[in-house]
Amino acid sequence: MGTNSSLINGCVQVPFNNNQVVNLNYNGTINNNDPFYTVYPELRGRIANYSAWSWGISRLIDGIAQVKDQLNVNMTKIGVHGCSASGKMALFGGAFDERVALTLVQESGGGGVNSWRLSQAFTDRTGVQIEKIDNTNYSWFLQSMQRQNPNMLPHDHHELIAMIAPRAVAIFGNRDYEWLGDESGYKSTKAAREVWKALGADANFGYDFTTGHVHCTAAPSQVNTANAFVDKFLKDQPADTNIAIPPPANGSATFDLDQTKVINWQTPTLL
Repeated sequence: MGTNSSLINGCVQVPFNNNQVVNLNYNGTINNNDPFYTVYPELRGRIANYSAWSWGISRLIDGIAQVKDQLNVNMTKIGVHGCSASGKMALFGGAFDERVALTLVQESGGGGVNSWRLSQAFTDRTGVQIEKIDNTNYSWFLQSMQRQNPNMLPHDHHELIAMIAPRAVAIFGNRDYEWLGDESGYKSTKAAREVWKALGADANFGYDFTTGHVHCTAAPSQVNTANAFVDKFLKDQPADTNIAIPPPANGSATFDLDQTKVINWQTPTLL
């Protein structure tokens, strides 16, 4: 999907050309003449591009389903992966289509795995500007979201991650790039993981926030993490996916990684 990355090897990869749905740009505007909005003009101004991109991922899966017999495709072994802006796409795609068996979310930043609330709290505490609800790309989200108080939202992105449960997900970070907001991403990831715990599916959830690599490349441990999830959930091979690697606490702004300050509930047993 989208952005190239060194994370995934050993699988048949189908590229998702996001511009065939809506154009990926960084100029803060939504082009209402893009293909998606041409097909659905009634949605102009009502949804934004990540909704359109997740729709596109589902239509790609529809197409694969139509030729699965000719190509000998196992429809229970579909994964999505992306990094940075495409990491957000992968997250939305995995959350909104239950045919996705494995979602790999790499360095997704604000609007991806990060909590809008905790991103604002991080900037308030440290003074470090990161991607947050009033500081992201409004080519991707509705302009009206920019005016929202993150602390008043009825939901946050740990719940977006949790929409994948109990299917498999692995989340990757890189605190070398402060704007990614990995403190927020880590705590949001930990909050979402409680849903997998409640469902007795802990081994379907992993994270690796190893640092020391270029954006949208991958540290060796992250390649190993990704391979373990691919082996187990796409190849039916034995692999240990109980992987939980937090980001380092120290950087240009010290991270507060104590998730108990923001997870104030007891996880029930649902299954």
